Amino acid sequence: MTISVYETLQRIGLRMSIFLLGLVLFVAIHCVRIAAPAFREAQIERFGDGGWKGIYTVLSLLGFAALIYGWSSARQESGLLYIPIDGLKIVNYLGMLIAFVLLVASQIPAGHIKAKTKHPMMIAVLVWSVGHLLSNGDTATELLIGVFLVRSIYG
Repeated sequence: MTISVYETLQRIGLRMSIFLLGLVLFVAIHCVRIAAPAFREAQIERFGDGGWKGIYTVLSLLGFAALIYGWSSARQESGLLYIPIDGLKIVNYLGMLIAFVLLVASQIPAGHIKAKTKHPMMIAVLVWSVGHLLSNGDTATELLIGVFLVRSIYG
């Protein structure tokens, strides 16, 4: 039995479809360096470094815009996976302090944190993801954060 694109959109809803499309586009463009380095090099050779960065930026922004719009809309209709425990919000807030320190450390040329962790931005995203997975419960948010968690683990 085959299902048409239209039937699929009716089942999951247009808002959730926009969210998923944005999520896939945003993550895919950020995985090109890891998953398809030859493709990336070919595009740099074809369009030049600045041209590739322009294409990369436009696709990232389109994906991000669709992701944010779709997530904010789909969040209300996606339902709850679970009801978070109230105390976990405090754990999330503490984790955010750690994540922000790591995020700042990732942007500084040198320092003890960067030397010890090697990839402080990925660790910041990991801490952010875990904290938000614990303190939220709606399906759209869990999907969004889960993707970022997996991306931070696999670099």
